[in-house]
Amino acid sequence: MRQVQRRPWALLFALGALFAVQAAWGMAAERTELPNGLRVLAVEDRASDIAGVQLLVGASAATEPETVAGLRAVLQQMIHTGLRERLRSEPDLQLLRDEDNAAGMGAAQTAFTVGTSWEYAQFAGQATSEALPAMLRFLREGAFAPALTDEAFSTAVGITRLGLDGEQAAAPAEATSYLFRQAADGVANPRARSVRGTHATLSHLDLAQLQAYHRRYYVPNLCCLCVVAPLPAGEITALAQEAFGELPRGREVEAVAPTLPTQSAIRVAEDPGLQWNPALPPGFQMASLIAGCPAPAYGDAEYATAAVVASLLAGTTDKPGLALEDDGLYRALGLEPLGVTADRAREQGAVEPLPLDYGPTNHIAFHAYVVARSIEGFSERLLEHFAQLAAGEPPVTEAQLAQAKAVVLNRHAQELEPRSLQALELARAELLGGGWAYAAHFDDQVRAVTVQDVARVAAAYFGRHAVAVRLPAQQAEEQPAEPTSPPGTTAKGY
Repeated sequence: MRQVQRRPWALLFALGALFAVQAAWGMAAERTELPNGLRVLAVEDRASDIAGVQLLVGASAATEPETVAGLRAVLQQMIHTGLRERLRSEPDLQLLRDEDNAAGMGAAQTAFTVGTSWEYAQFAGQATSEALPAMLRFLREGAFAPALTDEAFSTAVGITRLGLDGEQAAAPAEATSYLFRQAADGVANPRARSVRGTHATLSHLDLAQLQAYHRRYYVPNLCCLCVVAPLPAGEITALAQEAFGELPRGREVEAVAPTLPTQSAIRVAEDPGLQWNPALPPGFQMASLIAGCPAPAYGDAEYATAAVVASLLAGTTDKPGLALEDDGLYRALGLEPLGVTADRAREQGAVEPLPLDYGPTNHIAFHAYVVARSIEGFSERLLEHFAQLAAGEPPVTEAQLAQAKAVVLNRHAQELEPRSLQALELARAELLGGGWAYAAHFDDQVRAVTVQDVARVAAAYFGRHAVAVRLPAQQAEEQPAEPTSPPGTTAKGY
């Protein structure tokens, strides 16, 4: 296959910073900051001819006022629809169309995707080395020069509304997770609301707001580009400079640390997704519950220890951890009078761990389907495992620690198998974790965790907890909300 033409002259531009390092998984990596502030991570990996590309725009939920919540999701839909139309219609993009249809890509991995999380907007692509220059130009134009028209705006709002409806009708755990973040992080934290906003905020958006937001936040100095490809790192950097180097620098954005609660809290709300079962007495109606404690933020030196602690509590399906091996925890769900034994509840995943996040606030938490009258007893039983870790009673054994670390390392290796996810891991660490090397050496950090580290982190973070409960509508109506709470919720401190 034809190789990309080498352009040694392209490396003569002024670089803000340049570092060449050997990544922890054995690939040569180079970090460059272009004059316009774009951080470029170039990783040479000869294991495949497919290049993985991730462009992360640091337009986080914190930059989106609550009154226009969902703006970033609408903007994402506008950009994605525009890129998809270009890919279908423009003759110059035939090479990328070929990539998009290539059997080797896999049905679920098209040439590009666009997404929005709480912390960034994401532009992901994959291509052969031959098509990499075209892919970089394609993503640049999509991110920094999209066609933001009235027609595209109307369509995107409609798609976002449908996504919001689907989200609300999804598994109760999704809705309960927002309620849990309200309890754990405070109702004003943007991570405690859907990235799609609400029907009310979507109805008040207009095109001018999206255009102004795009001009303000979609700028190279708020972005990180990572390319993992079968090319020398210097050549990848040159291609990135050629595609993105002429973009103008934007204004900087001051990072604002979230204000976190200091007390334990519980929040209760009705959930339309949980139907009242008339065949069951009120106390036996099923609730969706999430309970857990704070954990170190992504990028913190203790984040790897938090991952090990989460593994200690959860374990795996074959080898449950300290919490999920507890038969008493499953009996505390209150399901046995309904004919569901503890073993059956475990098999059905009635209690499941939530994954650690990648943002400035984090939690180790579990979701459970629990009988309404057993909510308090189950919460206490689950949180007792957190308290025992914090107190070091009984102490974690070296064998338990080794098993927990093995689970974290195996899961991390599986998460990095696709080339595009390797690029995402590095770009996310560069954008959110204080530098790409944080991700590259994550496995080393996990291996270094000691029993003493576990005890220290548990003692430091498990001093407060949060519980969120969603009940069927009729049951929730019997528990009136406190007047100081947002509509549909009650907030109480333990």
